[in-house]
Amino acid sequence: MKKLIISGLLSSFLLAITHIAYATPEAVKPNGMFFNRFSGGFSGTEWFQTFYVPETQQYHMADIFGGGFLGAISADGKVILEQGLGKGEFSNSDHYVVKPTLGGTQFTFVCNRAPFTDNNFILKLDKPHAANTKLSGQWRATIEVINPETGVASDKKTQDITVNSSGITLRITDLQGQFIQGVFANNNTVAFRKVVPEPKKVGFTSFEGSDVNFEQNVLGQIEFTGNNKFSGIFLMQTRTPLGSQEQKMLRYTASRKPLL
Repeated sequence: MKKLIISGLLSSFLLAITHIAYATPEAVKPNGMFFNRFSGGFSGTEWFQTFYVPETQQYHMADIFGGGFLGAISADGKVILEQGLGKGEFSNSDHYVVKPTLGGTQFTFVCNRAPFTDNNFILKLDKPHAANTKLSGQWRATIEVINPETGVASDKKTQDITVNSSGITLRITDLQGQFIQGVFANNNTVAFRKVVPEPKKVGFTSFEGSDVNFEQNVLGQIEFTGNNKFSGIFLMQTRTPLGSQEQKMLRYTASRKPLL
């Protein structure tokens, strides 16, 4: 009887060990925009994007111009760069460190997901949607300046803006005449991507129809709730050389102004 009890306990113990040993880790979700603070041969900060490339069955990890590398990312977050460039690891879906060797020098990239974005942030837009023309009009927007690394708001203002929606685009213009123009991804979502100089690599080009009239590269996304409210985030970067680029984020929440 004792042998049966001991045998049963041992079997249960071994089963428990087996379940622990083969527990499936929660899969990371690497797609999206990240704030990269890098160091090595030189240091700086940049917006850095990660997305899956079906043709290669790898992920492209690169700046907004396409300067970067391909690599495999396992379900538990291990990163192996192609051509033996280096390795890295995701601690979760919103943070990873990778150490590539570029031009004979090892760099360390510390990447945190851009605040107020997730893995559904639109990086490519192959087929634009027709504009929702009902969105045109006068709006009242609260605009927060967000630290691109920490997500902390440092300033906030409320001002009137003009929204023009036609064709496949939506343009937001402030009282000073500065505008940001994006492209409809669906009836309620507008995606923004304007990068200068225009990237040559496939998957990194500006969205056709997206534009700005000030000296910043801009990526963004806004979501409409019905025809009278929207919220969204804009990622900006100075058009300066790598290593001296500066990043800024603006968070919008807006409501349509009532007719007088």
